[in-house]
Amino acid sequence: MSKKQYGLVLVVAMVAGLVGGVVSSWFLGGTPVFALKAPQPAKILQAERFQVVDRNGNIRAELGMMLDGTVSLLLADRTGKSSIHLFVLPNGDSSLALHDQAEKVRAILALADGEPGLSLFDKDDKIRTTLSLNNGDPALELFDKNRIPRAVLGSTDLDVTRTGSTEKRAVSSLVLSDKDRKVIWAAP
Repeated sequence: MSKKQYGLVLVVAMVAGLVGGVVSSWFLGGTPVFALKAPQPAKILQAERFQVVDRNGNIRAELGMMLDGTVSLLLADRTGKSSIHLFVLPNGDSSLALHDQAEKVRAILALADGEPGLSLFDKDDKIRTTLSLNNGDPALELFDKNRIPRAVLGSTDLDVTRTGSTEKRAVSSLVLSDKDRKVIWAAP
């Protein structure tokens, strides 16, 4: 192939490519396509309530705001029954409630007015034991099935029936009462 023939083939090929490009864009039209950036995950997700459900549709966790402004986190077992409930009240007080299989509250750990407390309940929802601080003074209280305090170890206020006054007991005190709330033994 001579130089002249080689040049002619090259010119014909370029013209054919140009004509083919113009004709194909005229018939096939359309808009150009460009690669897009992958979407970025949201840094903040906002809602009034979030629920986590298992594949059976049971709510296993729920985080939300109650009508009074209390923030609540509920964790449930695989059947959807409440197991743990965490609350933060609008005033900043907080509590953690533990539920049994019947969804009854059996223990509460709370912080109220800056003072911590632990309360234990029986199967009939009756308070049976508390451990708390009152103005920084500790107290352990044991209650009977009628919710009457029968033993108090630590700081407590005693109502003195004969005088009608209230007596503040020391942190080192132990007070035992009968079913009518009458002191049957106290030390010191």
